[in-house]
Amino acid sequence: MDWFDLRIFLIGFVGSALVELFWLTVCRGPWRARHRRLDLMILWPACKQNEPDLDHAKAAFAMHAFRDLAWLELGDELFPFIDRLT
Repeated sequence: MDWFDLRIFLIGFVGSALVELFWLTVCRGPWRARHRRLDLMILWPACKQNEPDLDHAKAAFAMHAFRDLAWLELGDELFPFIDRLT
């Protein structure tokens, strides 16, 4: 491997690291917020429609939320949030 090949490799590596850093710092937060909004627009009404009562609908939604990083990002706020769903 000569100097030119090493330089191209390093530029590619640094470029991909910068893309990853950009994703982790800038894009991930808004993407996860958007994901939660879509869940509330699509999944929550489907849970309410298909379950016999509100408690079962909350349990079905919680099963999804506890496996989804966008919801787990809320931490301790997740339980009160699900309890407030109507």
